[in-house]
Amino acid sequence: MQQPIQHQECLRACRACHEACLQGAARHLLAEEECDPLLAPRVRFLFEAADISASTADFIHRNSALAAKMCLTCAFVCEASARALEGAHDLDECAFLCLKCAGLCEEMSRLAPSTWVAVGEVHPHQQYLNGSHPL
Repeated sequence: MQQPIQHQECLRACRACHEACLQGAARHLLAEEECDPLLAPRVRFLFEAADISASTADFIHRNSALAAKMCLTCAFVCEASARALEGAHDLDECAFLCLKCAGLCEEMSRLAPSTWVAVGEVHPHQQYLNGSHPL
């Protein structure tokens, strides 16, 4: 099943945010001369944005019925992360990609439910995923 264009754009933005945040965190963790007392919170925000954006991309990619809820959470975390990165000029790209991801995720969370695949359509054996499988 082909995903609507909004899903594809959000998926790409989430993946770009994930990659940029991991690279930004790695740069800061590997820089020995870094003594900035704000480093620890920034790195934490980078990892949090990377984690939520990767998870959200997975939910979108699978057409999960819960993807809209993940998008709402991703928008919140990525926006907070972008704010935490303000003033760290070496993390401008991360902040930009976090804001882009947050904006697209917020849009996705508000899409009409009909644009998301129904739970039963996602997995052919969905009825068995609640523990009622005969085996």
